[in-house]
Amino acid sequence: MSRVKLPIIGAVAGAAVKIALNLILITNPKINVLGAVLSTIGCYIVASAFDIFFLARVTRAKIDFMGVLLKPLACAAGMGIASYGAYEAILFLCGVKSLSVLLAIIFGALVYFIGMLFIKGIEREDLSSMPMGKRLISAMDKLGL
Repeated sequence: MSRVKLPIIGAVAGAAVKIALNLILITNPKINVLGAVLSTIGCYIVASAFDIFFLARVTRAKIDFMGVLLKPLACAAGMGIASYGAYEAILFLCGVKSLSVLLAIIFGALVYFIGMLFIKGIEREDLSSMPMGKRLISAMDKLGL
């Protein structure tokens, strides 16, 4: 689209935010190494927002923020809560951290997928392009989804 420099500018802006947040957050004793995680999140938010803004501006495309941002964000929040609860419950029952983490990840992924199905965040054409997509679609049909 003849705008090769725009994604680079977005990435540089995100990197600048990451460096600034690293300097501020990591040096704070209350936040410490968690600051690296938070600065990475900030970096990707800035770079993504920049890219989406200019993509919409250059192409004049209408971005479906509900479908590409809010629905996945809601399901991710539910997945995080469910994963944490599953981790704590499994850890309480068996006392093995690695098993608790593994099962919590699997459970969280399942919660995210089911949540996206229920709020129509995943469409049939999305599923058909996935491995075993036809089986998922037939299972959804049997469940009435």
